[in-house]
Amino acid sequence: MTIVQYSEKNIDDGQKNIKVKGTGENNNNNERLYLDIEIMSNNSNKSLIVIMLNPSESGMNKEGIFVDKTTTNLIKIANENNYNKIKVFNLLTEKEPDSKKVNYSNFNKDNFARILKAINNNSNDILLAWGAKYKNNTKNLQVKKLLNILRQRENVFTFCANPNLAFPKHPGRINIDCCRNCYGRKNKIEFKQYFS
Repeated sequence: MTIVQYSEKNIDDGQKNIKVKGTGENNNNNERLYLDIEIMSNNSNKSLIVIMLNPSESGMNKEGIFVDKTTTNLIKIANENNYNKIKVFNLLTEKEPDSKKVNYSNFNKDNFARILKAINNNSNDILLAWGAKYKNNTKNLQVKKLLNILRQRENVFTFCANPNLAFPKHPGRINIDCCRNCYGRKNKIEFKQYFS
């Protein structure tokens, strides 16, 4: 296991810059176990746990942490909802930019235990954002188990997605400016409870 400290970055969000830094833990060059992001330009004291499908480009090398669309959009979404800390977990730890190439049978039970441990802290809000249905029955069972545990919580959120579907919206596959203004919103992506 290798802890990687990433350089500070500025994310341009139109009229403001969002200053961020982060750390990640890699099992090897092909796996990321988690990603911690601190939004330094936000003085709040709110933490957000995000659960996505698999790591893409972010964290693949020292300078790669904030360059992909997913991480950049996630930072913008968290910042405008007043979070200054983000902890990103993935259902699968394999680094792969193309989700069609992800090995869905490579489910890591230690990773699932890591996610369960993180969500046991009731003070952290949780954003579900894995964006795709699993194609393997074992994975579907794990996702169902996770959702059954999360169903007991009031602070589980999604954005721009139908909570009745088996997959919440993925931040890398949105036009963030469109999502900020669709359905009568006034220039902000709003979270809504996943279980309503």
